[in-house]
Amino acid sequence: MSFSGYPKHLKGESISPLARIVAIVNVYDNHCNQRNPSDIMTPHEALSFMFARQGALFDQGPLSTFIRCMGVYPPGTIVRLSDSTLGMVISVNSTKPLRPSVLIYDSAVPKSEAIIIDLLHEPELNIVANIKPSQLSQEVFDYLSPRKHITYFFDTDKAGGKI
Repeated sequence: MSFSGYPKHLKGESISPLARIVAIVNVYDNHCNQRNPSDIMTPHEALSFMFARQGALFDQGPLSTFIRCMGVYPPGTIVRLSDSTLGMVISVNSTKPLRPSVLIYDSAVPKSEAIIIDLLHEPELNIVANIKPSQLSQEVFDYLSPRKHITYFFDTDKAGGKI
């Protein structure tokens, strides 16, 4: 194993399994929550970057599990649907990663009553793009409030009881 570092400059198997998992989550969070808004990555970009460019820094088992659990479009990803609607992914469908639930922006609907579409049950709609929050108008950004709607939880595998 090539993972190493904090804390105490430990290397490989000297780093506890829990610490390896926390390191993955911490790096992901740091990519998505930068002080400089122009440096912020979308959740999708952060996972792709971690897998492609930082993969050697992490234990591959927990990294792969984290990426699988977060999905292709992790919660918090701003997306454009095939009908040009903007929305934010609020939950992942672990069996169909391209079909998450999306909170829809609609200026005619009060923010407190925003529509949520489960793409699993809307076969005519697809995600066509993910969008950086900085690319949104202030009105759309305030409506979707990307930092206020996100909660992470994971379904367990029905057969084995594990993720």
